[in-house]
Amino acid sequence: MVSHETNYNSSNYKIKRYSPTYKPQIIELLNGMWSEYEKSVRNELFQWRFEENPYEKPVMFIAVDKEKVVGFRSFISQIFIREGKKYLAFSPTDTIIHRQYRRKGIISALNDKCIMELNRIYKDQSIILINTSTSKPSMPVYLKQHWQKSNGLRRFYFKYSLLNYLKYFTVTNKNRKRSKSVILIQKKYTIEITSEIKSNELSEFNNQIRNPKRWTNIRDEKFFSWRYSFEPEKFLCTYCYFDKKLQGYIILKHTTEAKGSIDQFEAINDKVFRIMLRAVIKYSKIPQVRSYAFLPEEKKLLKKNGFIAEPVALLKKIGRLRFPVLVRPGKIQPEDKDFIVDGRDIRNIENWHLQIADRH
Repeated sequence: MVSHETNYNSSNYKIKRYSPTYKPQIIELLNGMWSEYEKSVRNELFQWRFEENPYEKPVMFIAVDKEKVVGFRSFISQIFIREGKKYLAFSPTDTIIHRQYRRKGIISALNDKCIMELNRIYKDQSIILINTSTSKPSMPVYLKQHWQKSNGLRRFYFKYSLLNYLKYFTVTNKNRKRSKSVILIQKKYTIEITSEIKSNELSEFNNQIRNPKRWTNIRDEKFFSWRYSFEPEKFLCTYCYFDKKLQGYIILKHTTEAKGSIDQFEAINDKVFRIMLRAVIKYSKIPQVRSYAFLPEEKKLLKKNGFIAEPVALLKKIGRLRFPVLVRPGKIQPEDKDFIVDGRDIRNIENWHLQIADRH
């Protein structure tokens, strides 16, 4: 029997703007990338990521061959702030090409169309493109299209709890269940661990603690309300108070029963971070917690608190390399001078403050 797919000729594909008509096909095409989710959840993920983003609408293009979707590319919006000024940033996400249509220039064509569309929509506005999750296959494509490597190499850091490992293998799943909220007193600090995302309080705290010289995500109420509306049951928020004033927070994501990932954190000092970290690891009973860091002070903070950097030699040996953050001005043909935005080089990672939560 001849496969239905053999009726298509990849040399005749067309690039089109996204239309909801193609949504079911796109989700089907993304099945492999989103295999960890059930089919119904994949629809929710698409809706959350592309249709409910509270900022600018995403730019999305598809490649079709006789109305069959064979490629998909999207750029989603974020707002960063530096010295009180807002900057519109777009990040590429969820690029997928049908396996029978790869190595046909479709990725480059989709990228070109997206960047042209961004220039059409924001012709009178300076925008920044940033990519924190480049892969080995896509790196050459980006570099050919005027992206440049920053000096920020993403590396994961891991903290292990032997006690939690012992509990994990000896305590039943039923007994590992957590209550909705708990209040602890640690060295005159009040620690609240809860599933509640206090959007208003978190937004105000970020405005107070924000480093004005670095591009940081706006993290306003809309950001927190939207960012944690998809699979909210996976997130655990730890708040630290002194005299009823917020001193820091950690938002931890349960990636599996045994593993957690720090989605974002802020603290007024290292002591507050250490108190929160110890509390949430003890309460959550997660054996392995990971985070990533770009800035030297962030790496130093994690190491001081028992995190171990992933071994570079081992990563190279098993072929799992880490790649630097890529950046690009929004112009179609940017020059080197365009990478200097308001006196700051977007290629210098010390001009940014990035967290896992900034990657959607």
